Amino acid sequence: MKLNWSILICCHNSADRIQKTLEAISRQSVCAGGSIEVVVIDNASTDGTREVVARFAFPATVQLRILSEPRPGLSFARRMAIENARGTYLCFLDDDNDAAADYLEVAQDIFAANASVSFCGGESSWPKAPYWSDLPLIARFFSKALAVGPQRASTSGPIEPGGFLWGAGLCMRADRAKALYTAGFTPVLSGRLGRRVLSGEDGELTILLQLNGSRGYYSSALKLEHRVDPGRLNLRYFSKLFYGMGMAAPVLRVYQRASDDIFREQVIDHSQVPRVSRTSRILELSILDACRTLVLYTWLGACFSWGALRCRCTALPKSAAIQGRTLSLKLNDQTNSQG
Repeated sequence: MKLNWSILICCHNSADRIQKTLEAISRQSVCAGGSIEVVVIDNASTDGTREVVARFAFPATVQLRILSEPRPGLSFARRMAIENARGTYLCFLDDDNDAAADYLEVAQDIFAANASVSFCGGESSWPKAPYWSDLPLIARFFSKALAVGPQRASTSGPIEPGGFLWGAGLCMRADRAKALYTAGFTPVLSGRLGRRVLSGEDGELTILLQLNGSRGYYSSALKLEHRVDPGRLNLRYFSKLFYGMGMAAPVLRVYQRASDDIFREQVIDHSQVPRVSRTSRILELSILDACRTLVLYTWLGACFSWGALRCRCTALPKSAAIQGRTLSLKLNDQTNSQG
């Protein structure tokens, strides 16, 4: 049976977090019309994640499936989710994401209005709870590293060629995502793996989705709350996170060069893209907090640079270059044959 939406949740030991995510899904406006499924990928969990999900009472119009991926790693779970999804559109939610009730409806309108758009995403916010009103300085200034905040300065519109969006709330056309894997996509960046904070798997997927000439789309009308684990709001976690981002950066740049070859005939005026001034934000702080923030920028920048240097000493960039060329040829052959 062909469904309209597949909501995909890849989770690991999520028994204490996933309930609210499921509740937010059950409030989606598209649920009233049926034709929707929720696919939970239990990624090597050792707690009661599967039992919590199985007990949840979705509306009768929502189909639930629970699949197991024993290999730890987001990329493995995401592949299983995409290959088993039956919906026309896909929406990835994390176990700590609470999507607004109109999230899928807004995303569906974006796809309907833009045939060239293969994926879209929006902005997330901290939960409206007392704890989040007093965030640590590092969480307030570097929230985007945790997938919190607006992803673009503009309100809405296509993102720049080779640009990418984070995975929290990422929506995509199922046929184009499946075509990527059919063409032989094998993730070079595996995502978070146990205690290792790796990064870049979202960027890898969304950049490569553009190799057939399609685009990504950002809309601030797509809103969700992100219940980030408070245990991550510290310097130790951010240091690991920025190191992982640095490790991913050379690979993503290789993919972006492959994307540039696809869009090289398009003229993009980057001067028209509004930017947020970080300097002005620092000047608004007290002298003590401004000094602390500058020290954080320096330290996290060093973590990022060290990760990027380590990556360049590995075979990852070369693997990404080979994969970028191979997928580009196969995806464009598929597009031409369908045309």
